[in-house]
Order: sequence, then structure tokens, then C-alpha cells
Amino acid sequence: MDIEQKIKIRITEQMALFLFEREINSSWVLWAVELIEAGYESTALYILAGESEPFNQFEMRALVKSVFVEIEFEQFESVEFAIISYTAIQVCRFLDNQLTMDCFLKKVFELCLEHDTPSALFDFYTLYHAKNDLDKFGESSYWNEATSDNFEAVLRTNCTDWLGKYAEIFTDC
Repeated sequence: MDIEQKIKIRITEQMALFLFEREINSSWVLWAVELIEAGYESTALYILAGESEPFNQFEMRALVKSVFVEIEFEQFESVEFAIISYTAIQVCRFLDNQLTMDCFLKKVFELCLEHDTPSALFDFYTLYHAKNDLDKFGESSYWNEATSDNFEAVLRTNCTDWLGKYAEIFTDC
């Protein structure tokens, strides 16, 4: 994956987090610096890169919105599209061993809680609970094929299948 594609994925991820109304914190400042280092130029981007805590969320949201407009990055068609794109990024990171299984499951589970478990994420929601049951009780009724010994393989297969299903929406893995 080249640097341009990595930056595009980072912008997509941040745009999704913005749409999900996540708190704007110091990670956004680091993201702005990352974009500047990659060659992006924008007044709002330079301002964001110079911000420091404490952050006024109202002002920061307006500033980040200006960054997206000024760098002319295509907006999401819907929240559902953002959810699928964000999840696809996390799936790719898990499959590439950039995220641990527990970290991946937690991120997607939290997304499910925030958005009333979108149907596109239901299997991940169920797998999160299956993993918890396996860890606590050694068995799970959430995912019959999953055992403590094969859970990661089941999850990886599910992730690969899920990416195939949503390949038309997100193609950047």
C-alpha cells in the first residue's frame, strides 16, 4: 500500500469518526500534521495542526468540517456508508495484524452500541459476545462453530467474507 492510499484511508477513517460525533482530541491534531507532511495544504488544516488542549468541541467541529471542505475530500453518502467504511478499515487492520482480535472486536462492538447494531455489523456484534462467553465459560451459544481453540480463525474467515460482501463500497484494503 502506497503512502497516498494510506492517507486516503486515514482521511476516510477520520471523516467517519467526525460523522459519528466522536470527541475531537489531540489525535486530530496529529492527523492534521500527518496530512500536512503528506503534502496537503489548507488554512483550516494548518490551524488544526496548531491547536492544543483544552479543546472547545463546538469550535473544533467547525474547524474539522472546514478541513474536509478545503481538502476537497468526498463526503459520505450516508451514516451507513460511513459505518461500513470505518468497519472495513478496522477489518483490514485486524487481518493485517495491526489490531489485536480483542481491540478489533471492541471497536466494532462500540460502533454497534452507538448505532443500534446496524445489520451490516450484526455478525461482529454476535462474535464479540461469543468471544466474551468463550473467555468466561469456555463455550458460547452465540456462535455455534466457535470454540476457544478456533475462535480467531472463525473471526478471520468472517472478516474476509464480510470484506467480499462490501467490496463495492470500500475497495482500499
